[in-house]
Amino acid sequence: MALSRWAFAVLVAQAALVLVTVTVKKGGESFKPQQVMLMLKSKSLGLAAYAVGKAKNGAYVLSINAASVEKQIGKLPGEFEVSLLVGDPSTPKGVSYVLGTAELLFSAASTAPEPAAAVRTAAFQPATNVKPEIKHIFRLPEKRPPSVVSYVFTLLAFVPLGAVLLLLPSLTGVNFKVGARQ
Repeated sequence: MALSRWAFAVLVAQAALVLVTVTVKKGGESFKPQQVMLMLKSKSLGLAAYAVGKAKNGAYVLSINAASVEKQIGKLPGEFEVSLLVGDPSTPKGVSYVLGTAELLFSAASTAPEPAAAVRTAAFQPATNVKPEIKHIFRLPEKRPPSVVSYVFTLLAFVPLGAVLLLLPSLTGVNFKVGARQ
């Protein structure tokens, strides 16, 4: 990818927009990667806002405006590194190309919250930030009779079956003798 680096200042207001159009080439031929993204990463806190590229006429158009920046990272003025991210399963690693820097200046009318002093992103999670163990409350089991009572009633339930199996052959004259035939 042959791209030049730029340094530009952007006043992020309602109409401001960072717009990048790029054609990806691999081996000298046009290539359609699976993902193309634009990343604005804060140089002070490391927070980033992303815009996904849309394919139009063989090129990718990537744009990010004030509303999406404020929604993703809040009102965080300062210098941002603008990078183009290209990813595809056919390449072992994705391509990250730094386009330049942008300075974001939010208008006073912006209602986005200021980021907290100790922002915790996925990259900056402390090692001691362990979530508490979830303790489930289960219903108490119902009271049951002793197992001896259960076994007695099970045997009483099988008594009629045993009586049928023992008395029916003798009443019908069935011979159970095993041995020499006559």
